[in-house]
Amino acid sequence: MGSPPPPGPRYPVTIVSGEASIVLRGPGIERSVTCEGTCDWKLRNGTYWFEVHAGGGIRTVPVTVTEPLRVVVQEPSEELRALGIITIVFGGVVFIVGGLATYSIALTCAGLGRDPQCYDDYGFFPWLAATGVGAVVSGVGIGLFVANGKPSLEILPASASRARREPGTFVGFAPVFGGGPGLSLRASF
Repeated sequence: MGSPPPPGPRYPVTIVSGEASIVLRGPGIERSVTCEGTCDWKLRNGTYWFEVHAGGGIRTVPVTVTEPLRVVVQEPSEELRALGIITIVFGGVVFIVGGLATYSIALTCAGLGRDPQCYDDYGFFPWLAATGVGAVVSGVGIGLFVANGKPSLEILPASASRARREPGTFVGFAPVFGGGPGLSLRASF
């Protein structure tokens, strides 16, 4: 039997998860460890699995530890999911109404001998454009709905200046476009 590998350096890993619950699995962890809120762990080099439970969604992400890290968990936004559903429905209605009108006009004009003036008289092209807009709006809604179904993780080196500050809004004096001093507003997420 070979001897176990020598213990390597341990790196601090800070997890900021708010309401989320994180289950950690990986090398050197006998059984899974759970974290809620803010947790500090010392982990060896290796790949660990973070299973994040938040907002009814579960996401498992591999995280390779080779330096001190800060992991910020963002819960899925229920407001954006609701907005996604609304845009899917609205876009779908516009798509269906526009598609039916376009189809009806095309059939009517085809029965009249394909007179190009017929399409203009019945407003074929605006209805065709409405069909396209409805499809795009529904696509955006689907994107919003799917993108906010699972929690997201932002993995940053602990030494990065952005990793040291908590999310929030900062107001301060800074140069404004045009060269003069002024008040600036910056948001950190």
